[in-house]
Amino acid sequence: MKGGFTLWFFPHDRTPPKALYVSAKAFWTAVVLAAVLLGAFAFHTVGYYRKSAREEELRKLRAERNELLDRVASMGRRLRELDAHMRELMAQDKALRILADLPDLGDDLRVVGTGGPAVRDSGSVLLSPDALATLEDVGGLLDRLLRQAELERESFETIRRRLAADKNLRDHTPSIKPCAGYYSSGFGMRKDPFTGRWTMHYGLDIANRPGTPIYATADGKVIANFYTRGLGRVIIIDHGYGYRTVYGHLRRTFVRRGQKVKRWQKIAEMGNSGRSTGPHLHYEVWHNGRPVNPINYIFTEDRTLLAYRGR
Repeated sequence: MKGGFTLWFFPHDRTPPKALYVSAKAFWTAVVLAAVLLGAFAFHTVGYYRKSAREEELRKLRAERNELLDRVASMGRRLRELDAHMRELMAQDKALRILADLPDLGDDLRVVGTGGPAVRDSGSVLLSPDALATLEDVGGLLDRLLRQAELERESFETIRRRLAADKNLRDHTPSIKPCAGYYSSGFGMRKDPFTGRWTMHYGLDIANRPGTPIYATADGKVIANFYTRGLGRVIIIDHGYGYRTVYGHLRRTFVRRGQKVKRWQKIAEMGNSGRSTGPHLHYEVWHNGRPVNPINYIFTEDRTLLAYRGR
């Protein structure tokens, strides 16, 4: 490349001017180098701001993800509380079906399976395996609760229709706690308090002070009022529909054989007669000739009984 440029410098002190010769090659080399440096600076500056913007956006996304996961975890805790309430409703449904003389739905049907877990997105970058597992658990629990709620709704509607259509059955089915007190022994196998041997206990023991009122648990007819060595003073009531109730270890009775009684009618007082370690009521429920667990036929507790006794 031939030719070039001459740069003149004129000082202010009136000294002779000076000339600087720059060849064309040197000039264009400087121009190209300046352009490259300027381009590199611009590239890195733009890249830095873009990276900062991406990092800020990623930070916001992570914060939103963490907040969503916290809300999902909170929802999971509330769903588990709802699950506990649902189990209580299921227990009440079982008891009400007994009262309505309807067959139990069965645990297999109540589980109402929802299938296997959702397929996990292994390519997810923002969600960890633990987060994905939490989402799957919450989703599965929510799905199951929705199915169970629908099942219980239909079951309660069936019970309502049955009870509304058969008031007589409801009146003659044992359904209240026969006296105030605490449960001292339940239905099932236990050690005999006198012999120490394992024996079947066909009733429910309710302990309280001597003289505590004993109430008929359903409408019926007294078919026995007698004394035995084991249960002491005993009353047996036939309620019809295959139901009978037995009241043992009584101190005094207020009904006679052949007498009709109503639910909540006072029939006796708690005592310690017969083979007993202390004052309590031995209460049995029989259905179609077989002993059943009385706890499944109790829908009232002491507060209701005490309020009724105070009338």
